[in-house]
Amino acid sequence: MSSDSIAYAEKPGGILMPSAHVEAEKSTLVNIPYANQMLQGRLYKMSFYVEASYSDIEFNVHLIGKTKTTKLFTNNIVLKGDEDGKGDNYNFNCLKNSACTQYSFNEYDKICVKFDKQGEMTRNEICNKIVESDYSYNNYINSGSPQGELSSGNEEIEMSAGQTQQQNPVQI
Repeated sequence: MSSDSIAYAEKPGGILMPSAHVEAEKSTLVNIPYANQMLQGRLYKMSFYVEASYSDIEFNVHLIGKTKTTKLFTNNIVLKGDEDGKGDNYNFNCLKNSACTQYSFNEYDKICVKFDKQGEMTRNEICNKIVESDYSYNNYINSGSPQGELSSGNEEIEMSAGQTQQQNPVQI
């Protein structure tokens, strides 16, 4: 795990606590059914965690390739801080969000969380290399998930306080 993939937030007393993390992996090339034909693409699995403590945070996730960069969500995700330090957190969990696992014909090699409003975060973006692995692809297929199914394009985000935010992940 790269230290560039973790952001820290300064808490009272100057203590630094991990408050954001991002990682992703991609399969080797696989056949994806598309428009009555089979095309080569990859399955991407993405996960991240972001926590707002005292200050509001606004961010989006970016997939970066040599020829294309894509924001994962149509609109930024906004987390509210709280004066007691127990603000919202957002855990992008593959078990709850279909946007976490997507097929794509595009080639990406880096994933970043970019903060438009970084609150008490120590940096304005965190990034990680997208590693190639067939482990998640094999688990995804063996779980009974349909091969080649694309995201529904509409996700309900569950926040720490039980609130929800509607988000629209884009097709990567």
